[in-house]
Amino acid sequence: MIGKVFHSLASDVIALYPKRTSQGKGTPYGVYTKVSDNPSDTKSGVSTLDVDRVQVTIITDTYAEGVTLSDSLRTVLDRYRGTVQGVVVDKIVFEDERDMYDDKAEKYMRSQDYFTRIKL
Repeated sequence: MIGKVFHSLASDVIALYPKRTSQGKGTPYGVYTKVSDNPSDTKSGVSTLDVDRVQVTIITDTYAEGVTLSDSLRTVLDRYRGTVQGVVVDKIVFEDERDMYDDKAEKYMRSQDYFTRIKL
């Protein structure tokens, strides 16, 4: 479910892939990973609202490009509410961001975390 949401919402900003992409993929691109899934506690039955922590990492050739794309992605995702491909999103909230550099690949990376409330 969460993959549909992030892939669809980000499609106008950057191509996102689950967890990784094939070697030799040209930049820019992004990968997303569901870091955690916290179900809401109910008195009886299964959770009807889960809070997922999702990490999105954008990989680029230049630092400036990474900043521009991550800022654009945050604008699209932060505080989003709605239905995406049949998945009801109660709210997406931006949590934090980190800059990294991969010396071996010579690529800049900017990683963002989002808390995503999904109605089941």
